[in-house]
Amino acid sequence: MYYKFTDKDSGALIGEVHSVKALSNNNFYLNSPPSPDGTRAVISVSYNKQDWQPIVQEGKGHSF
Repeated sequence: MYYKFTDKDSGALIGEVHSVKALSNNNFYLNSPPSPDGTRAVISVSYNKQDWQPIVQEGKGHSF
């Protein structure tokens, strides 16, 4: 499983695409890349680095 962070407004990749280090049926663990204060990012996950699924907070449009 892979993950990436993208800027909510520009869609630009923040950092690099990484593989998930620890994965269980209910959890996965990842490290967030450095970004400027106030950045609104979207975390997306993929099993094949092609079909990305965003993980966003309901009503906010971004992950954090």
